[in-house]
Amino acid sequence: MKIDAFAHILTPDFYQTMLKIDATFPQKYPFIKIETLAWETIRKRVSIMTANEKIIALIKPEYLNKIPKIFRKHATENTCKLIAREHPDLYKAFEEETSAEEKEEMKKIVNGIFEERMKKHKML
Repeated sequence: MKIDAFAHILTPDFYQTMLKIDATFPQKYPFIKIETLAWETIRKRVSIMTANEKIIALIKPEYLNKIPKIFRKHATENTCKLIAREHPDLYKAFEEETSAEEKEEMKKIVNGIFEERMKKHKML
């Protein structure tokens, strides 16, 4: 049996249940004994995904619609990575609750990036 602990939210009784199924579980997956490590890894993955989704939601639909579907994921993910590098404080705010001012600032930034790139590729 294979268990991918990072792909699932673990219930509080997960560890005990797994011991009943497979007594060698702790030897195979030693990190799972450290509850904070498992939960922290899951929390970080979820929050990064959520921040990106919040940022992508601010992109003008007319920009996204002009990008061929096969390139949209690449364009949006790389834009979010760029924003995380160049505006780390603002990006971090999107991992939690954001104010109206932060949303407006992010909207200007993300749409400015898209407008610049679309002009570069002669899509505007």
